[in-house]
Amino acid sequence: MKYQIFQNQSMDKAYRANPNLSRAQLMENRGAQVQMDCSFDGAPEFSSEYSEYWTHVADIEATGLDKVFDIGNIGPEKSITRYAPMRSLSVGDIIVAENGESYMVNPFGFGAVEFEPQDVKGALAFAL
Repeated sequence: MKYQIFQNQSMDKAYRANPNLSRAQLMENRGAQVQMDCSFDGAPEFSSEYSEYWTHVADIEATGLDKVFDIGNIGPEKSITRYAPMRSLSVGDIIVAENGESYMVNPFGFGAVEFEPQDVKGALAFAL
């Protein structure tokens, strides 16, 4: 089964635009605030209104969520189709299954989220 991987890249984008940003300046960026909140607690901090901050970075061929997490961290690379720079899967990243169910990586396991993808790439545009 193929899974879509979405990551919030707001902090990376802000630092690329201005490498000298202070933490206080960074937190003025709503996407960075949301990224920080979700990167600590995962799904409990997520709201569908935040969907716009996640970017479709890759598709992963795997047999389930745990395997998606493994492949997103240690490979094999042949199971990953990349569309944008992707860091290893971690808390706050969103995985969308072919059936449209969406899960956020939590500190332990995964949590279901109501996710409305804004930026889907490649041939794997699931019927969401």
